[in-house]
Amino acid sequence: MIDSLLVKSTLEHKLDIFGDIVYQTCQDTFGAKQHQTKCPPQRSRRQLEMDTLRKQKRKLKKQIRAASSEETNGLLVI
Repeated sequence: MIDSLLVKSTLEHKLDIFGDIVYQTCQDTFGAKQHQTKCPPQRSRRQLEMDTLRKQKRKLKKQIRAASSEETNGLLVI
């Protein structure tokens, strides 16, 4: 098999084939390492609370902009 691959080929091609053969042999002998996927870091309770407060604040600002003058006074009290 190797002789048929190496007939009339350049040195670079022979080196590539040799590297592939060595890699395949090592992989068959020792096996390949499986990559583990990392899970994203969990957000803390404080971070989650800050996110909800930011969302509420943005929502309130939008309501104030869209409200009439009487409703705006009531929303500003909150």
